[in-house]
Amino acid sequence: ELSDNQQITHLPFVQSLPATLGEKKLSHACIRGSTQSSNVVKVGLVTVPLRLSAFFASSIYPIKDIQDWLADRDLSVLGIPTTFRNQKGKGRREQFWIVKADKSIAEKVWQGLESSEVLELKGLDLSKVAGSANAAEESEGEDAEEVTSDEARFGESYVARAYKWGNASATRKQTAPILRRLMEGL
Repeated sequence: ELSDNQQITHLPFVQSLPATLGEKKLSHACIRGSTQSSNVVKVGLVTVPLRLSAFFASSIYPIKDIQDWLADRDLSVLGIPTTFRNQKGKGRREQFWIVKADKSIAEKVWQGLESSEVLELKGLDLSKVAGSANAAEESEGEDAEEVTSDEARFGESYVARAYKWGNASATRKQTAPILRRLMEGL
Protein backbone atom coordinates (compact mmCIF):
# COMPACT_ATOMS: atom_id res chain seq x y z
CA GLU A 1 0.00 0.00 0.00
CA LEU A 2 1.33 3.44 -0.93
CA SER A 3 0.50 6.87 0.40
CA ASP A 4 -0.48 9.64 -2.02
CA ASN A 5 3.04 11.07 -2.05
CA GLN A 6 4.98 7.81 -2.57
CA GLN A 7 6.38 6.97 -5.96
CA ILE A 8 6.20 3.40 -7.20
CA THR A 9 9.35 3.60 -9.32
CA HIS A 10 11.52 2.32 -6.45
CA LEU A 11 9.56 -0.95 -6.13
CA PRO A 12 11.53 -4.00 -7.39
CA PHE A 13 8.79 -5.32 -9.68
CA VAL A 14 8.41 -1.90 -11.32
CA GLN A 15 12.19 -1.57 -11.77
CA SER A 16 12.39 -5.01 -13.41
CA LEU A 17 9.48 -4.39 -15.80
CA PRO A 18 11.47 -2.71 -18.63
CA ALA A 19 14.02 -5.55 -18.65
CA THR A 20 11.28 -8.19 -18.69
CA LEU A 21 9.41 -6.49 -21.52
CA GLY A 22 12.66 -5.99 -23.44
CA GLU A 23 13.52 -9.69 -23.11
CA LYS A 24 10.07 -10.76 -24.28
CA LYS A 25 10.18 -8.45 -27.30
CA LEU A 26 13.74 -9.37 -28.27
CA SER A 27 13.15 -13.10 -27.81
CA HIS A 28 10.40 -13.11 -30.46
CA ALA A 29 11.97 -10.80 -33.02
CA CYS A 30 14.06 -13.15 -35.14
CA ILE A 31 13.01 -13.72 -38.75
CA ARG A 32 14.81 -15.90 -41.26
CA GLY A 33 16.36 -14.53 -44.39
CA SER A 34 17.17 -16.53 -47.47
CA THR A 35 19.69 -19.31 -47.74
CA GLN A 36 23.23 -18.98 -48.97
CA SER A 37 24.12 -22.45 -50.24
CA SER A 38 23.28 -24.57 -47.20
CA ASN A 39 23.73 -21.73 -44.70
CA VAL A 40 20.73 -19.85 -43.39
CA VAL A 41 21.16 -16.10 -42.96
CA LYS A 42 19.24 -15.26 -39.78
CA VAL A 43 17.93 -11.73 -39.48
CA GLY A 44 16.37 -9.96 -36.51
CA LEU A 45 14.39 -6.72 -36.55
CA VAL A 46 13.44 -5.09 -33.22
CA THR A 47 11.67 -1.75 -32.85
CA VAL A 48 12.64 0.33 -29.81
CA PRO A 49 10.63 3.37 -28.59
CA LEU A 50 13.75 5.40 -27.66
CA ARG A 51 16.36 7.42 -29.48
CA LEU A 52 19.50 5.37 -30.03
CA SER A 53 21.62 7.34 -27.57
CA ALA A 54 19.06 6.71 -24.79
CA PHE A 55 18.81 3.03 -25.78
CA PHE A 56 22.56 2.51 -25.42
CA ALA A 57 22.86 4.66 -22.28
CA SER A 58 20.31 2.48 -20.53
CA SER A 59 21.69 -0.13 -18.17
CA ILE A 60 18.92 -2.43 -19.39
CA TYR A 61 20.42 -2.76 -22.89
CA PRO A 62 24.20 -2.85 -22.58
CA ILE A 63 26.22 -3.59 -25.69
CA LYS A 64 27.51 -6.88 -24.22
CA ASP A 65 23.94 -8.14 -23.78
CA ILE A 66 23.19 -7.36 -27.43
CA GLN A 67 26.35 -9.19 -28.51
CA ASP A 68 25.38 -12.22 -26.39
CA TRP A 69 21.84 -12.13 -27.77
CA LEU A 70 23.17 -12.08 -31.35
CA ALA A 71 25.51 -15.00 -30.65
CA ASP A 72 22.86 -17.08 -28.82
CA ARG A 73 20.55 -16.81 -31.84
CA ASP A 74 23.33 -17.01 -34.43
CA LEU A 75 22.02 -13.87 -36.15
CA SER A 76 23.87 -12.52 -39.15
CA VAL A 77 21.96 -9.21 -39.19
CA LEU A 78 20.11 -7.25 -36.51
CA GLY A 79 18.23 -4.06 -37.31
CA ILE A 80 17.07 -1.81 -34.48
CA PRO A 81 14.69 0.83 -35.84
CA THR A 82 13.65 3.39 -33.25
CA THR A 83 10.80 5.82 -32.94
CA PHE A 84 10.65 8.73 -30.49
CA ARG A 85 9.64 12.37 -30.14
CA ASN A 86 12.10 15.20 -29.66
CA GLN A 87 11.46 17.93 -27.07
CA LYS A 88 9.45 19.89 -29.62
CA GLY A 89 7.13 16.88 -30.02
CA LYS A 90 8.24 16.03 -33.55
CA GLY A 91 8.32 12.35 -34.42
CA ARG A 92 11.81 11.09 -35.18
CA ARG A 93 13.26 7.76 -36.27
CA GLU A 94 16.73 6.25 -36.25
CA GLN A 95 18.12 2.85 -37.18
CA PHE A 96 21.07 0.89 -35.81
CA TRP A 97 22.32 -2.07 -37.83
CA ILE A 98 24.63 -4.79 -36.61
CA VAL A 99 25.93 -7.13 -39.32
CA LYS A 100 28.18 -10.17 -39.09
CA ALA A 101 31.66 -9.14 -40.25
CA ASP A 102 31.20 -11.08 -43.51
CA LYS A 103 32.11 -8.77 -46.38
CA SER A 104 29.42 -10.02 -48.78
CA ILE A 105 26.60 -9.72 -46.22
CA ALA A 106 27.75 -6.35 -44.86
CA GLU A 107 28.20 -4.78 -48.31
CA LYS A 108 24.79 -6.04 -49.45
CA VAL A 109 23.05 -4.67 -46.35
CA TRP A 110 24.84 -1.28 -46.37
CA GLN A 111 24.35 -0.69 -50.11
CA GLY A 112 20.72 -1.78 -50.05
CA LEU A 113 19.74 0.29 -47.04
CA GLU A 114 21.65 3.39 -48.09
CA SER A 115 20.22 3.34 -51.62
CA SER A 116 16.61 2.86 -50.49
CA GLU A 117 14.42 5.70 -51.72
CA VAL A 118 11.71 4.57 -49.28
CA LEU A 119 13.84 4.91 -46.12
CA GLU A 120 16.05 7.86 -47.17
CA LEU A 121 18.71 6.97 -44.58
CA LYS A 122 21.42 9.41 -43.55
CA GLY A 123 24.48 8.32 -41.56
CA LEU A 124 24.82 9.12 -37.85
CA ASP A 125 28.00 9.40 -35.82
CA LEU A 126 28.30 6.09 -33.97
CA SER A 127 30.39 7.58 -31.17
CA LYS A 128 27.50 9.90 -30.29
CA VAL A 129 24.90 7.15 -30.61
CA ALA A 130 26.49 4.22 -28.77
CA GLY A 131 29.66 5.62 -27.28
CA SER A 132 28.63 7.63 -24.25
CA ALA A 133 26.10 7.30 -21.47
CA ASN A 134 25.90 11.12 -21.41
CA ALA A 135 24.89 11.30 -25.08
CA ALA A 136 21.23 10.60 -24.26
CA GLU A 137 20.97 13.56 -21.92
CA GLU A 138 23.08 15.92 -23.99
CA SER A 139 21.16 15.40 -27.21
CA GLU A 140 17.62 14.76 -25.96
CA GLY A 141 16.27 18.06 -27.24
CA GLU A 142 18.30 18.10 -30.43
CA ASP A 143 18.07 16.14 -33.62
CA ALA A 144 20.99 13.78 -34.12
CA GLU A 145 23.83 15.15 -36.16
CA GLU A 146 24.18 13.64 -39.63
CA VAL A 147 27.56 12.38 -40.78
CA THR A 148 28.98 10.29 -43.53
CA SER A 149 30.41 7.49 -41.48
CA ASP A 150 31.72 4.09 -42.24
CA GLU A 151 31.05 0.97 -40.27
CA ALA A 152 32.49 0.45 -36.80
CA ARG A 153 33.42 -2.78 -35.04
CA PHE A 154 30.74 -4.15 -32.74
CA GLY A 155 32.54 -6.82 -30.77
CA GLU A 156 34.80 -9.36 -32.45
CA SER A 157 32.38 -10.73 -35.03
CA TYR A 158 30.17 -7.82 -36.06
CA VAL A 159 30.23 -4.37 -37.65
CA ALA A 160 27.63 -1.65 -37.12
CA ARG A 161 26.23 1.53 -38.63
CA ALA A 162 23.66 4.03 -37.42
CA TYR A 163 21.26 6.07 -39.51
CA LYS A 164 18.66 8.79 -39.25
CA TRP A 165 15.52 8.06 -41.25
CA GLY A 166 14.99 10.81 -43.79
CA ASN A 167 11.46 9.50 -44.35
CA ALA A 168 9.98 9.61 -40.84
CA SER A 169 6.72 8.06 -42.07
CA ALA A 170 8.53 4.85 -43.09
CA THR A 171 8.35 2.14 -40.43
CA ARG A 172 9.56 -1.38 -39.74
CA LYS A 173 6.80 -2.52 -42.12
CA GLN A 174 8.69 -0.84 -44.98
CA THR A 175 12.12 -1.91 -43.69
CA ALA A 176 11.38 -5.65 -43.40
CA PRO A 177 10.53 -6.25 -47.08
CA ILE A 178 13.60 -4.26 -48.16
CA LEU A 179 15.76 -6.39 -45.89
CA ARG A 180 14.13 -9.60 -47.14
CA ARG A 181 14.87 -8.63 -50.79
CA LEU A 182 18.48 -7.88 -49.86
CA MET A 183 18.91 -11.29 -48.21
CA GLU A 184 17.39 -13.13 -51.19
CA GLY A 185 20.41 -12.17 -53.28
CA LEU A 186 22.95 -13.83 -50.97
